[in-house]
Order: sequence, then C-alpha cells, then structure tokens
Amino acid sequence: MFEYLYGTVEYKKMDYIAIDINGVGYRVYFPLREYEKIEVGNKYKFYIYNHIKEDTYKLIGFLEEGDRKIFELLLKINGIGSSLALAVLSNFSYNKIIEIISKNDYTTLRQVPKLGEKRHKLLS
Repeated sequence: MFEYLYGTVEYKKMDYIAIDINGVGYRVYFPLREYEKIEVGNKYKFYIYNHIKEDTYKLIGFLEEGDRKIFELLLKINGIGSSLALAVLSNFSYNKIIEIISKNDYTTLRQVPKLGEKRHKLLS
C-alpha cells in the first residue's frame, strides 16, 4: 500500500489529478477544497488513503496528513463511504470537522451535498 506519493501534477480535473512519478501516471482523488491549491506542473506530496473494495481500487490523496486522519475517522461512521467522506472534507477544514463533531453541530453538517437528514442521525 502507498503511504504517500511525491511527483509532478500533469493535469487536474475537479475531483482527481494525474501525478507523474518516474513516468508512471497515478490517478489520485482529492477533496474539492484543495483544487485551487494544486497547480499543474508543480511537485506535491499527497498522503494517500488506499480505498480498496472488491470491484474498485482508488487512491485518495491529501496535502495534509491531518486531513487523511479525519477522512479515516469519517469512514468509521456507519453509512459514510469514501465519496461522502470526501464531500465532507470538500466543504469543511480538518479543524471545522472536529468542531462540528465535538459540538454535535449537525445543522452545519447539513450543508454537505449527499448528506441527508438520515445520515446526521448516524453521526450522533
């Protein structure tokens, strides 16, 4: 499994980038709020979460190790998968997510697309 990837961003889409490492391009998904921070042609280190299911293998990358940790915590919540966890991280910073959860502020959490009322109850 990958701990991190370091290489040059060859191109970026709204939800993933292609990072070149010694001539091999890796597709790495990332939270949308990091889109503006990533520039094509620059080198970056992405902390990787290896998302493996029976029919899917995705590399999910984070510019900060703390974001990967909160992503992993979100995945432990029943009913939250990788797409929904990425949506939460796309809308809120690491510190804001910790604040929301510690204050049980699920009204703020409702701002996340795809996170319905039913899912808020899973978090409490």
